[in-house]
Amino acid sequence: MWSELQGIQEAVTLAGMFAGFITWGATLVYAPNLPDDLLGLLACLVAMLVVTPLTQKFDPPRSIHDSDGNVVEMKDRLGTLPLFRRIQ
Repeated sequence: MWSELQGIQEAVTLAGMFAGFITWGATLVYAPNLPDDLLGLLACLVAMLVVTPLTQKFDPPRSIHDSDGNVVEMKDRLGTLPLFRRIQ
């Protein structure tokens, strides 16, 4: 599973997982009438947004490689193209 997370920072992934799990568990025990899964998701997203800029120096994002080991370019990819620009 961890090998599939090549382009994602490990510190960000772990921080999001721990924040979401701890928030989910605490909400489940201390406030059972609140939506614990939604609060866990929000805590995960907030943790990822906070930890990402803090870890850019010592845990930079790694490049994504294809099955042959070649680096995949991250420009002009589907999903990242502007809406009103022609592809040449």
